[in-house]
Amino acid sequence: MEEILKRTTNGFISFCTKCHAYHVEFGNLFFTFTEDEFEHFCQYINSIDGEYYQELNKDMKNARKIFLRMPVKGFYCALYPDELKELRRLIDFSLTDDAIESALSLENYCLN
Repeated sequence: MEEILKRTTNGFISFCTKCHAYHVEFGNLFFTFTEDEFEHFCQYINSIDGEYYQELNKDMKNARKIFLRMPVKGFYCALYPDELKELRRLIDFSLTDDAIESALSLENYCLN
């Protein structure tokens, strides 16, 4: 039995009680984690300095400048800054559904 624990516009986190694994779908990415691996993944995502990597990789031809290292040599997942923010909201279980809805409704508007 798989239970969805959290959802955002572009992803969700579920837990499978049969295989005891966390499943994270985000955009076209899909990950399967043990509990320890999931905790490590969350720490890793929260440690990424998106602004630093945007600046560091500004001259690269690709559109997405923030890279997530994967355990396969030479394989990275690339994100836009807004995608990194959404992924952080997805893995942050301290946020309520109302806070997520508020953040999602504001992200499509310019506040200036």
